[in-house]
Amino acid sequence: EITEIIVWDNSGNFKTDLPVTVINSNHNFGANIRFNIAAMAKNEIIFTVDDDIKLKKGIISDLLKHYTDHTTIGIYGRNFDGSYKAGEHILAESISTPISVQHIVGYLLLTPKWTLLNQDYNKMTFVCGEVELFGSLLKQNLFKVIVPTDKFENLHDMKDENALSLQVGADEEYERVWRKYFL
Repeated sequence: EITEIIVWDNSGNFKTDLPVTVINSNHNFGANIRFNIAAMAKNEIIFTVDDDIKLKKGIISDLLKHYTDHTTIGIYGRNFDGSYKAGEHILAESISTPISVQHIVGYLLLTPKWTLLNQDYNKMTFVCGEVELFGSLLKQNLFKVIVPTDKFENLHDMKDENALSLQVGADEEYERVWRKYFL
Protein backbone atom coordinates (compact mmCIF):
# COMPACT_ATOMS: atom_id res chain seq x y z
CA GLU A 1 0.00 0.00 0.00
CA ILE A 2 2.97 2.34 0.51
CA THR A 3 5.31 2.70 -2.43
CA GLU A 4 7.59 5.47 -1.19
CA ILE A 5 8.79 6.64 2.22
CA ILE A 6 10.42 10.00 2.94
CA VAL A 7 11.88 10.54 6.40
CA TRP A 8 12.74 14.00 7.69
CA ASP A 9 15.30 13.71 10.46
CA ASN A 10 15.87 16.82 12.59
CA SER A 11 18.67 15.14 14.52
CA GLY A 12 20.86 14.78 11.44
CA ASN A 13 21.91 11.35 12.73
CA PHE A 14 19.32 8.94 11.31
CA LYS A 15 20.88 6.16 9.27
CA THR A 16 19.16 3.18 7.67
CA ASP A 17 19.67 0.52 5.02
CA LEU A 18 15.94 0.45 4.28
CA PRO A 19 14.77 1.64 0.84
CA VAL A 20 13.65 5.08 2.00
CA THR A 21 14.63 8.65 1.21
CA VAL A 22 16.16 10.22 4.31
CA ILE A 23 16.61 13.96 4.59
CA ASN A 24 18.95 14.79 7.44
CA SER A 25 18.93 18.26 8.92
CA ASN A 26 20.69 19.75 11.90
CA HIS A 27 17.95 22.42 12.05
CA ASN A 28 14.53 21.77 13.59
CA PHE A 29 11.94 23.12 11.18
CA GLY A 30 9.09 21.96 13.37
CA ALA A 31 6.21 19.76 12.32
CA ASN A 32 5.35 21.84 9.24
CA ILE A 33 8.23 20.31 7.32
CA ARG A 34 6.28 17.06 6.97
CA PHE A 35 3.75 18.91 4.84
CA ASN A 36 6.36 20.83 2.87
CA ILE A 37 8.34 17.79 1.73
CA ALA A 38 5.18 16.22 0.28
CA ALA A 39 6.02 18.18 -2.87
CA MET A 40 8.91 15.75 -3.35
CA ALA A 41 6.64 12.72 -3.21
CA LYS A 42 5.80 10.83 -6.39
CA ASN A 43 2.38 9.72 -5.18
CA GLU A 44 -0.89 11.67 -5.21
CA ILE A 45 -1.88 10.34 -1.77
CA ILE A 46 0.29 11.47 1.12
CA PHE A 47 0.41 9.71 4.49
CA THR A 48 2.13 11.67 7.26
CA VAL A 49 2.76 10.35 10.73
CA ASP A 50 4.65 11.64 13.73
CA ASP A 51 7.69 9.63 14.76
CA ASP A 52 6.20 8.71 18.13
CA ILE A 53 2.95 7.13 16.91
CA LYS A 54 3.15 3.34 16.95
CA LEU A 55 1.22 1.88 14.03
CA LYS A 56 -0.22 -1.59 13.71
CA LYS A 57 -0.52 -3.63 10.53
CA GLY A 58 -3.65 -2.77 8.54
CA ILE A 59 -3.99 0.92 9.43
CA ILE A 60 -3.45 2.05 5.83
CA SER A 61 -6.23 -0.29 4.65
CA ASP A 62 -8.56 1.12 7.32
CA LEU A 63 -7.88 4.67 6.15
CA LEU A 64 -7.97 3.97 2.41
CA LYS A 65 -11.48 2.48 2.66
CA HIS A 66 -12.78 6.02 3.18
CA TYR A 67 -10.38 7.97 0.97
CA THR A 68 -11.32 10.18 -1.98
CA ASP A 69 -9.25 12.86 -3.68
CA HIS A 70 -11.23 15.44 -1.68
CA THR A 71 -10.95 13.79 1.73
CA THR A 72 -8.32 14.10 4.41
CA ILE A 73 -8.50 11.26 6.90
CA GLY A 74 -7.08 11.13 10.39
CA ILE A 75 -7.21 9.34 13.73
CA TYR A 76 -7.77 12.39 15.96
CA GLY A 77 -10.15 15.19 15.12
CA ARG A 78 -11.73 18.27 16.63
CA ASN A 79 -15.05 20.05 16.33
CA PHE A 80 -14.88 23.47 17.94
CA ASP A 81 -17.27 25.31 20.20
CA GLY A 82 -16.27 28.98 20.19
CA SER A 83 -12.52 28.57 20.63
CA TYR A 84 -9.64 26.24 19.87
CA LYS A 85 -9.64 24.98 23.46
CA ALA A 86 -13.38 24.30 23.63
CA GLY A 87 -15.16 21.58 21.77
CA GLU A 88 -15.25 17.92 20.99
CA HIS A 89 -12.26 15.59 20.68
CA ILE A 90 -12.84 12.56 18.45
CA LEU A 91 -10.52 9.56 18.45
CA ALA A 92 -10.62 6.88 15.75
CA GLU A 93 -10.50 4.05 18.29
CA SER A 94 -13.66 5.37 20.00
CA ILE A 95 -16.01 5.50 17.00
CA SER A 96 -17.79 2.90 14.86
CA THR A 97 -18.58 5.01 11.77
CA PRO A 98 -16.66 7.81 10.03
CA ILE A 99 -17.24 11.26 11.52
CA SER A 100 -16.79 14.57 9.75
CA VAL A 101 -14.67 17.05 11.72
CA GLN A 102 -13.65 20.69 11.42
CA HIS A 103 -9.98 19.94 12.10
CA ILE A 104 -7.63 16.97 12.05
CA VAL A 105 -4.83 16.99 14.60
CA GLY A 106 -1.64 16.34 12.69
CA TYR A 107 -0.34 13.24 14.49
CA LEU A 108 -1.37 11.12 11.53
CA LEU A 109 -3.22 11.93 8.34
CA LEU A 110 -3.87 10.62 4.87
CA THR A 111 -4.49 13.42 2.41
CA PRO A 112 -4.48 14.20 -1.29
CA LYS A 113 -1.18 15.71 -2.38
CA TRP A 114 -2.98 18.82 -3.73
CA THR A 115 -3.88 19.86 -0.18
CA LEU A 116 -0.20 20.21 0.71
CA LEU A 117 0.99 22.03 -2.41
CA ASN A 118 1.06 25.81 -2.89
CA GLN A 119 1.10 26.57 0.83
CA ASP A 120 3.49 29.13 2.29
CA TYR A 121 4.92 27.03 5.10
CA ASN A 122 7.50 29.70 5.96
CA LYS A 123 4.66 31.96 7.10
CA MET A 124 2.98 29.27 9.16
CA THR A 125 3.63 29.24 12.86
CA PHE A 126 6.26 26.85 14.15
CA VAL A 127 3.81 25.46 16.70
CA CYS A 128 0.50 24.89 14.94
CA GLY A 129 1.01 24.36 11.22
CA GLU A 130 -1.84 21.91 10.78
CA VAL A 131 -4.30 24.53 12.05
CA GLU A 132 -2.91 26.92 9.43
CA LEU A 133 -3.01 24.23 6.76
CA PHE A 134 -6.62 23.21 7.32
CA GLY A 135 -7.64 26.81 7.93
CA SER A 136 -6.22 27.81 4.56
CA LEU A 137 -8.18 24.98 2.92
CA LEU A 138 -11.56 25.91 4.42
CA LYS A 139 -12.85 27.40 1.18
CA GLN A 140 -11.72 24.37 -0.82
CA ASN A 141 -13.88 21.31 -1.42
CA LEU A 142 -12.07 19.24 1.22
CA PHE A 143 -13.77 16.88 3.65
CA LYS A 144 -12.03 16.08 6.93
CA VAL A 145 -12.99 12.74 8.39
CA ILE A 146 -11.96 10.61 11.35
CA VAL A 147 -12.49 6.94 10.53
CA PRO A 148 -12.81 4.00 12.89
CA THR A 149 -9.59 2.13 13.51
CA ASP A 150 -7.74 0.81 16.52
CA LYS A 151 -4.56 0.04 14.63
CA PHE A 152 -2.36 2.51 16.47
CA GLU A 153 -1.02 2.79 19.98
CA ASN A 154 0.00 5.39 22.52
CA LEU A 155 -1.89 8.47 21.31
CA HIS A 156 -2.98 9.07 24.90
CA ASP A 157 0.63 8.79 26.12
CA MET A 158 2.03 11.52 23.90
CA LYS A 159 3.16 14.04 26.46
CA ASP A 160 6.73 14.35 25.19
CA GLU A 161 8.34 17.40 26.80
CA ASN A 162 9.58 18.41 23.34
CA ALA A 163 6.11 18.39 21.75
CA LEU A 164 5.38 21.68 20.02
CA SER A 165 1.92 21.84 21.58
CA LEU A 166 3.46 21.87 25.06
CA GLN A 167 5.88 24.74 24.46
CA VAL A 168 5.46 28.00 26.35
CA GLY A 169 2.89 30.15 24.61
CA ALA A 170 1.53 27.30 22.46
CA ASP A 171 -2.02 27.58 23.85
CA GLU A 172 -2.20 31.26 22.95
CA GLU A 173 -0.71 30.61 19.51
CA TYR A 174 -3.20 27.84 18.73
CA GLU A 175 -6.06 30.11 19.80
CA ARG A 176 -4.76 33.05 17.73
CA VAL A 177 -4.34 30.98 14.57
CA TRP A 178 -7.68 29.21 15.09
CA ARG A 179 -9.49 32.57 15.34
CA LYS A 180 -7.84 33.74 12.11
CA TYR A 181 -9.61 30.99 10.14
CA PHE A 182 -12.47 29.52 12.12
CA LEU A 183 -14.31 32.58 13.46
